[in-house]
Amino acid sequence: MRKKKIIVGILILSMIASLAACGKEAVSDGRGGYETSRIKEALQESLDNASTTEAAVDLPDDTATPNKPAGTSIASDEVVEEFHSYLDAMYKEYIEGDSYTFHDCVRYKDQCDAQLPEIATWGDLTIDESHQEEALEENKKGLLELEKFKDYQLPYYDQITYDMLHDQYEMAIESADLGFYMSNPFSPNGLQSYIGTIFTDFRIDDRDDLNLYLDLMDTLPDLFDAELDYMRKRAEHGYFMSDANCDDVIQQCDDYMQGGDKHFLITTFDKRLKNMKFLTDAERTSYSTRNKAAVKNGFIPCLQKLKDLLTELKGTVPAEGGLCNFEGGKEYYEVVFRNRAGTSKSPAEMKDYLANKMEEHLNELMTIAYGNPEAYQAFQDLYYSDGGLWENDMEPSEMLDYCYEHFQDDFPQIGEIPYSIEYLDKDLWNIMDGILAYYNHPAYDDEENHIIRINGKDTDELFGTIAHEGTPGHMYQFAYFMSTDPHPIRDIYAETAYKEGWAMYTEYIASSYYDFGQGEYNATIAKLANLYTKMGYLAMAYADLMVNYYGWTEDDVADYREEIGFGRDGSDWCYNSVTGDPGTYQSYVVGYYMMQDLRDKAEREIGAKFDVVDYHKVILSAGPISFDMLSDIVDRYIMEHK
Repeated sequence: MRKKKIIVGILILSMIASLAACGKEAVSDGRGGYETSRIKEALQESLDNASTTEAAVDLPDDTATPNKPAGTSIASDEVVEEFHSYLDAMYKEYIEGDSYTFHDCVRYKDQCDAQLPEIATWGDLTIDESHQEEALEENKKGLLELEKFKDYQLPYYDQITYDMLHDQYEMAIESADLGFYMSNPFSPNGLQSYIGTIFTDFRIDDRDDLNLYLDLMDTLPDLFDAELDYMRKRAEHGYFMSDANCDDVIQQCDDYMQGGDKHFLITTFDKRLKNMKFLTDAERTSYSTRNKAAVKNGFIPCLQKLKDLLTELKGTVPAEGGLCNFEGGKEYYEVVFRNRAGTSKSPAEMKDYLANKMEEHLNELMTIAYGNPEAYQAFQDLYYSDGGLWENDMEPSEMLDYCYEHFQDDFPQIGEIPYSIEYLDKDLWNIMDGILAYYNHPAYDDEENHIIRINGKDTDELFGTIAHEGTPGHMYQFAYFMSTDPHPIRDIYAETAYKEGWAMYTEYIASSYYDFGQGEYNATIAKLANLYTKMGYLAMAYADLMVNYYGWTEDDVADYREEIGFGRDGSDWCYNSVTGDPGTYQSYVVGYYMMQDLRDKAEREIGAKFDVVDYHKVILSAGPISFDMLSDIVDRYIMEHK
């Protein structure tokens, strides 16, 4: 997901509540992959036709990752098969837990041994402290079951999966007694902000999918009622949101409820019905009528209930500001930070790191401004022109194709990736104001439905947004990783910081492909554009840490932004963003710097023999894992290539 220079994604502390999912089961194809033949065959066909090297890194299957203790036994075929069965069972249980997740993960149900729930459900909606205790016990049992394999040296990719799951379990167990009432499902970037896209992007291949769509719409009140009950309990325990955040969510509700018979979930659904060749005209009319009733009697009342509750509870929060102002909030933020930043480094350790990065960027900016004033002036002229820095006549799909054509010297090739890129429905532009665009990857057994959606309200930085979401960003990263045939559990517990860090890292690389029309100044303008973007994100991440961990006030944020040259304007927006969705920016900022630091280290230590394409294979093949794990893998790569 690409947020505004200063935006937010969705804070989901899955470790605390939903990692109780770790006992979850699935089905094996023999290697530990799960129904991957379709996407694998399609990508392999592209590889065969490509002019460059193969997608996956050639790593011996009997090689352990660097953090595996020396002297452990190499796993036998029987042990490896048992490990795959363990992962299969975990995945199967996970996707069978609710109807939406199953549909999101599986396209070809007849080729899958897992079963879609017989009755449409959003899953176990129990939200209470006793349920949390049960989840803790399940996680402890799950960790013990996983550790049956700890004394074996598993094949390379299996060992990465083991280490990833072990890390997730440990975080869940360590944080089990923290912050039960702190997680906010209806933050400004919470459930209500993206519930519409769950339905507009819902894949419909046949009548079964169509009926499931409507069944989920009908049962949406079950999901909202459970979360609203939890919100009321949060308020009773002294945990609620600020008035400013409350007002933002109330406005989202109002925006969502507009439209009447022209509501976007009615009009977009009717447009989709017209293209469903498997329906008769009479069936289209019947489904259209049913959907209108579901929107009016299910979807809209859910938003009205949320608005009513927020209106009632507004002003009742006993403490304002960041998480550290609430009882247990500082400890909770440490968990949030670790989850969002993908590193075991604490907020205290990262405070100086982020401050130093800002100082470096300010120095880089001054060096260019004074050392190459002509290029700096050309950048300023473009930046403040009516068309903006990235003005061009290309359509989004043309931008994506342009990036694809130009990235081939830097990244391993996998051939063309089938995708759909469209603007969001206009009714969602304001509701999703903080989001420039997002990428939805296809089901694990589907190579076709790569989806990119763009918010047409703000397209000033559309080129970078397309690179971030598409190629060489999220879409490319996912397609490449799928070409290595990973177990699907890797996607369920994928590290957000890796994914967003990769997307930011590649977005900055892609800026060098762009022709600003300034001849010899193009490279410098690209560097300045990246510096502006980096500093904007970095200012948000630093404020997030200082507000939520050290207790900065809105005035403190304003003073900081003025000190680094941003001015005081926008400080209220910044403050409200980081109190509303703590930790969000860390995935983008810490994720990027960790990703870039690893590249810099490898390039520095390998020297003239450094091959950027080969290096990217290592990063991409490892897949979304913590930076602690990725650092070990890169260290090993450096040792082997010096």
